[in-house]
Amino acid sequence: MAEKETEEFEMIPVSPLRKMEKRLEELERGRESVKIEFLVKEVLDMVKSNQSLVDEVIKSDERLRMELEKLPSKIDEMVTAWKEFISVLKEASGGDGAPSGDMGRKFDALLEQNNEMLKANREILVSLESMRRGLKSDKPDREYPRIRIRPKDEGV
Repeated sequence: MAEKETEEFEMIPVSPLRKMEKRLEELERGRESVKIEFLVKEVLDMVKSNQSLVDEVIKSDERLRMELEKLPSKIDEMVTAWKEFISVLKEASGGDGAPSGDMGRKFDALLEQNNEMLKANREILVSLESMRRGLKSDKPDREYPRIRIRPKDEGV
């Protein structure tokens, strides 16, 4: 014979169940606030790391500018040394200042190259001066000077 299953019923007050439901909802909302706090912390960490990267870029940019400011004087020193070297060679070649044949063409090429370097050096000085003026100005959207770089094969 098959036994009949009987269900048991109790009468319990509903208010404690409602309180538990409300408490469960509050806990679930609390988890969302924890997630939001975690997200905010992550965003703040990203902002801090971004700021440190920006600071490093600014420092390296300043160091680069300082090194570029040294460059024209070094180029001037090199040009002066070349001029002295050429004058010594001219004196050694005969004193009249006009070398003959193949040496004359080589000297002319060196002089032309030297003049091109002087011209490029002057352009760098103008660019550095405009950079310096840009650093001193308070304009937030300043334009940087345009520096034209010639390929190697154009020069000689």
